[in-house]
Amino acid sequence: MTEAADYSHGSPAAWKRYRFACYNEDDPRPVKWPPAGPYWISGYGDGYAILIAYMPTNIDETLEDYWPDDEPNGDAHSWWGGYFCQDRDEITFTDRFPRPEWWTA
Repeated sequence: MTEAADYSHGSPAAWKRYRFACYNEDDPRPVKWPPAGPYWISGYGDGYAILIAYMPTNIDETLEDYWPDDEPNGDAHSWWGGYFCQDRDEITFTDRFPRPEWWTA
């Protein structure tokens, strides 16, 4: 899909960068498209995909609105006990996490 993200709510002033386990290993894409920020599949574990996703801080939607099968509160299968979140002023693209083709913001 090549739809652009909807920023009718304005451009975010800040972001949250999440690292989490998605237990829909066969299809770890978000259930809502387009997602509120770029995301990448970073790797795979035993029955889960490891995702990196940016979410703007100025929207009401949460990570769980896009990935309802992640484990935000952790469980016995989560190898780090939930998700890891960092505050960021901007999205950082790298060789490992390049700008997705569909991301136009």
